[in-house]
Amino acid sequence: MSSILNQIKPETAEMIAAEARGRGLSVDDFLMSLLPGTNGDAGKLLYQTATPEEWVQAFHQWAASHAALPVIADDSRESIYQDRGE
Repeated sequence: MSSILNQIKPETAEMIAAEARGRGLSVDDFLMSLLPGTNGDAGKLLYQTATPEEWVQAFHQWAASHAALPVIADDSRESIYQDRGE
């Protein structure tokens, strides 16, 4: 396993550690959370192990990962039916 650690540059390791600290996780838990379909619990899916608070945190992280749109959609009745002659 130490061969994996030898491949990571110190500045990369520090960035990973800082991100983990910022999320309140250990480095191992943070890296496990990056693997598809896991939340760091031995490969189980998030919905199988998460508490309600973890669901909320995961949702907020997911929502924050998306950029805000520069305009607000016009979903008024007039705009929806504008080409129907109503």
